Amino acid sequence: MNTSLSAAGIRVRENYFNFFSERIHAEHHFRSWAAVSLTFKKYKKRDDATIQRLSICEVSKCIKQLLKTVNRSVYGAAYRRHGKRLMNISVIEGGGSKHLHAHLLLEIPRHMAKTPMQFFAVIRREWSRLRWADREKDFQPICTPSSVSGWIGYILKDCAFDDGIIDLNNTTI
Repeated sequence: MNTSLSAAGIRVRENYFNFFSERIHAEHHFRSWAAVSLTFKKYKKRDDATIQRLSICEVSKCIKQLLKTVNRSVYGAAYRRHGKRLMNISVIEGGGSKHLHAHLLLEIPRHMAKTPMQFFAVIRREWSRLRWADREKDFQPICTPSSVSGWIGYILKDCAFDDGIIDLNNTTI
């Protein structure tokens, strides 16, 4: 872990934290949310018997594929025809000696809000189908606004150290 914490790094983290927290509390406070942590494989054996090391770019592509299949599963035709999708914040961490992993704040669809375990089953099923999927660490429903802010603070914790990357390609808030 890069422990050189700069004032600029702290400001960037605080700016993102404030933006995401304020946006969720102001516009999306009525939604249900889930804290999701996923771990990726470090290496994958290719067909030609060489080893491919996982990159941050591949992690982002994997998260994109996961969100696409989960959106398709929970929204069906509304996703395909109208682009309806789950709101989320996606952060990638790790590298070097640590497994790359992702933390997501993921909206639970309204029709599954009372049965979040059904929603988590969809995520688990789609996650297990991805080639870089290693294991899911944790899926938890978040019940209170302070818990949402706490999870946002947690997933942004390493962004001030350059060990965490906000995956803006997949974040939809």
